Amino acid sequence: LGGVDVGDRWQTLADNWLPFARSTNYAFNDMHAMMAFVAAGRDEAAAALLETQTAVMAAGGDNAAFTRDVGHPATQAIRAFGRGDYAECVRLILPVRAVAHTFGGSHAQRDVLELTLLEAALRGGDMALGHRLALERAAARPSSPLSRLFVSRGNSAPTPS
Repeated sequence: LGGVDVGDRWQTLADNWLPFARSTNYAFNDMHAMMAFVAAGRDEAAAALLETQTAVMAAGGDNAAFTRDVGHPATQAIRAFGRGDYAECVRLILPVRAVAHTFGGSHAQRDVLELTLLEAALRGGDMALGHRLALERAAARPSSPLSRLFVSRGNSAPTPS
């Protein structure tokens, strides 16, 4: 999200996640795998993961419901973000953010969704949404330097005419 050079770490992570691209996982794990696949440029693995999620959703059960309601849209959103399709990323994450907490995952995992949504809104030119999300984040985390940075970016971004 931040464009930080992490060397070959994404390649190593993608290698480690590769065996799980075709197995049923917990949806938040799928999100982490997709981040690694996208950052490492592993489009075939990303596609395989989405196919696996489709099969999981068809099978039924608790994991199928979570994958359908949160995991699949979140994983698709990560892929859209990686492709630079920020509007699609926003479209996929917006409905998920209201229900993600009901399906578990850590605060950090859910925060990845929030940060991805915020960054996608700003990069995609939806300044009104980006500014609103930045203010929400600042209200929830008033002492966070990252919150202040997002508010500053939202304030300084040109508004569409």
